Amino acid sequence: MMHGYFGTCISGQKAHAFPAVQSCARELGVSCLGLYLPRRCGQLRPALMIRQFTWALRQQRLFPRYARVVVASGHMAREYTRHGVAADRLTAVPLFPTIAGGGPPRVAPSAPTVLFLGRMTPLKGGDVLIRAVAHARRLLGTSVRVLFAGSGPAESSWRALARELDVPATFHGWVEGPGRIAILRSASLLAVPSLWPEPFGLVGLEAAAHGVPAVAFDTGGIGEWLHDDVNGRLVEPGSATGLGRAIADVLTGSNELARLGEGALRVASKLTLAAHVDAIEQVIAGAVVPSPVLA
Repeated sequence: MMHGYFGTCISGQKAHAFPAVQSCARELGVSCLGLYLPRRCGQLRPALMIRQFTWALRQQRLFPRYARVVVASGHMAREYTRHGVAADRLTAVPLFPTIAGGGPPRVAPSAPTVLFLGRMTPLKGGDVLIRAVAHARRLLGTSVRVLFAGSGPAESSWRALARELDVPATFHGWVEGPGRIAILRSASLLAVPSLWPEPFGLVGLEAAAHGVPAVAFDTGGIGEWLHDDVNGRLVEPGSATGLGRAIADVLTGSNELARLGEGALRVASKLTLAAHVDAIEQVIAGAVVPSPVLA
């Protein structure tokens, strides 16, 4: 199961951080060493870069030995195909919500509320989300609150930006278990402003299981579970104004939120643990090599 960019990227981030965070579509090769430090593909540590590059090449040399490779999205299938994994040995099996859905019908909050749930790093685009919410507020002519659930090194800068732009923001820290479900159900919609190519973006599917629509940048495997105008909005990657317009569109009224929320439940009902296990069992059955028959 390849759920990360193992053997296809030195740092595993598949993104540049300079001059701005942007996903990378290059194939792993020696030329990546020349870009790693200038484009801030990872830490500014040359020795670490060499160790990571050597490790990635070792991973890549293992690819021909695998009877089957499983990924979570069509995006990751294309990534591994162009790095040498034969298409007939590669299967995309979507993930499933890891927190239970169901329960009583969700009541959307009366005040527009956007939720970010995940690790707070520049790759996750929380600063872009804050700018997007500021833009959505201007379009709607009303206040929009952002809830941040998670932690990470970018938290302090995101707090400062929210204050600077006068965006109401609440930082809850890392939440798990019932608290995670409660904060999901308390939001009008989920935002996934990732600037790197998410291998799948599981948080959006977990929100969908509770009838919460999503707005997200169309990057990586997010399109596996987010279908534009069905359970949310897909936006051209990197644009705060584009993301802000999408947020404003979804928050225009309760009917639109309800329609997209119903679409979210339909999508989540198809991407289940049972469907995932069935697909994995087929992959394993196809990978089994029959034992020779002894005379």
